[in-house]
Amino acid sequence: MNAARLATAVVIPAGPAAVAVLRYMLPYDTTDDTAAMVHKVAADPQAQSLVLWLGLVAVLTLVPGALWVGGLTRPRAPRLTTAALLLLIPGYLVLPSLVSEDALLWSGVAAGLDQATLTRLAAAEHLTLAVAGGVFVLGHVVGTVLLGLALWASRTVPRWAAVLTIV
Repeated sequence: MNAARLATAVVIPAGPAAVAVLRYMLPYDTTDDTAAMVHKVAADPQAQSLVLWLGLVAVLTLVPGALWVGGLTRPRAPRLTTAALLLLIPGYLVLPSLVSEDALLWSGVAAGLDQATLTRLAAAEHLTLAVAGGVFVLGHVVGTVLLGLALWASRTVPRWAAVLTIV
């Protein structure tokens, strides 16, 4: 296996795996209010630190991985690939904004801010963070389904891999 193939084999699954583990390790629920998020991060700052490291892995690998997969599917499924990448790439590019919210919570706890102050600070987020969250969810969810359909239509991977991408 040459270096390019090895890099591809490592990078493509690294981003999705990082997001999956991140979601499992996240010390709070995404439906929690800000006060509950702060309380749960304060109770488990080590988990939040791991979330930040996994977020960094995702930030560095999701876009290259999507582009590499798109390069495989584009010749045989150009429309599906284009639609998928038009959603995935912006969705993944806003991920650092979302990770910054988690970094703020961890930093506030690490700095010893009282939970009431940290809650007020975290709740005073700029509207762009909410927009980034919507762009990420739409891009990640719909874009991943479309990329899975492109994998299926292009027959560049076994069917099980396309189905796994879709679900």
